[in-house]
Amino acid sequence: MSHHSQTAHESESDTTFEKTETEDANPSQPLSKRKQAANDPETVDPAEETLDKLNSLCTNHKVEELEKEAQSATYVAGKVALQGQITVWFAGPNTGKTLLALKLVSDARKDSGSDLRIYHLNLDDDQNGIIEKTHLGNRHDFFVMPPDELSNPFYNFTEIVEKLVDTKAAKRTLLILDTIKKFTDVMDKGSSSKFMTLCRRFTAAGGTIIALAHTNKRNDADGRPIPGGTSDVLDDSDCAYVMQIERDEPIAGGVRRYVKFSNSKARGAVARDAMYSYEVNDEGDYSRMFYSVKPANAGELEELKRKEQIKQEQRNDEGLIQEICEHLSERSWSQTDLVKTVMGSTSVSRNQILGCLNRWSCAAEDGGLWVKKAGDNNAKIYTLPHTPRETGKPSKPSNTGG
Repeated sequence: MSHHSQTAHESESDTTFEKTETEDANPSQPLSKRKQAANDPETVDPAEETLDKLNSLCTNHKVEELEKEAQSATYVAGKVALQGQITVWFAGPNTGKTLLALKLVSDARKDSGSDLRIYHLNLDDDQNGIIEKTHLGNRHDFFVMPPDELSNPFYNFTEIVEKLVDTKAAKRTLLILDTIKKFTDVMDKGSSSKFMTLCRRFTAAGGTIIALAHTNKRNDADGRPIPGGTSDVLDDSDCAYVMQIERDEPIAGGVRRYVKFSNSKARGAVARDAMYSYEVNDEGDYSRMFYSVKPANAGELEELKRKEQIKQEQRNDEGLIQEICEHLSERSWSQTDLVKTVMGSTSVSRNQILGCLNRWSCAAEDGGLWVKKAGDNNAKIYTLPHTPRETGKPSKPSNTGG
C-alpha cells in the first residue's frame, strides 16, 4: 500500500470513529472517559479506547431517540407504505399499480398536510400517458419526470439521490420509481443489489421510495402472483406487497376493479392486507379512473367473498343447473315430476337433485335461479323467474334435455 493510500485509509478510519462523547459519568459513557472523570491515574489502554470508539457508533446510547423516531412513523400511501422506507409493490399488467400509487400518495399528502415533495420517475409510459399524469400532478402536487430526463436511468437516479442526500433534502422527498426494471437489471443479482444499496443510502438520509415492480408470468401453486426478478429487491426492501386483481364487477360503461395488496415483508405497522377499487371505463379516461379510486370497506369485502362463494357453488352444480333450467324454460314443474324427469335424463341421484333445487330456490341476490311456490295439495311448483304463467299439469317432457 502506498503512503498516500495508507494516509487515506487512516484518515477514513479516524473519521469513522470520530464522535462527540458526553462527559457525564453514566453507564452509557465510554469506560475510558469515566476513568478520566474519576481522576483515575491509570493509563488508558489503546485497545480499550478503540473499543470505546466502536461503542460510540452503536445505538445503545441513543435508543430513546430511536424510539421517538419510530413512534412518529408516518403513512405515505394508505397503510401500505411508510415514510423513510423502501416499499416495493409487485403487480402484473393492468393491475393499476401506477394509478393506485399516485392516488394514494396524493391523498395521504393532502390528509396529513405534509410538505413532502412527491416525484414520479415515469419510465413506463408513452407521451399521452405522461401528459395525463402531468395534468393530475399539477392538480394534486406531485411532479412527473419523463423518460427523456432519465435517458441513463441508473446514472441519473444516482445523481438525484446524491444531490438530495448531500443537501439534506432527502427527508422531504418521496420518489415513485416506475418501474424498477427500468433502473436496474432485476434478473441480475449484482445489479439489483447495487441498486438497492443506492436506495438504502437515500432512505438512510430520511428519504422515501415506493418502487413499482412486475410479477412473474406464472403464479404459484395457490394461484398467487410471484415477485419477479432475483430475491435481492424483496430482501433489501423494508416493505413489500404483491398486488392482484380480485374481481371485476360490471358497471355502466365499464367495470369496477378490485385490487388486493398482500404483504410479503414488513418493518413497521403496515397493513397485512388491503384492498382498493377503481373504475375501468370503456373510454380509457385516466382522470376518471384516478378519481374513482377508493378503499374497499369490510362490507364490500364480505360481499365479494359471498358472491364468489355462490359462484363457486354454482360451478359445482353447473351440469345439474343446466339440466333443470332446460326443463324449466319450457314451463313450470312440480317437484315430483321434475325430479323424476331429471333422474331419467341424468345419472344424478334424487337427493342431489333435491339439494340443488333447494339451494337455488332463493332470492336473486343470494344466487337464486328459480322460484318455488306452493301448489294444490301442498305440491311444490318450480318455475323460472321469467316464466309467464304456470300450467296445471305438466305435459310430457321433451327429449332436448338429453
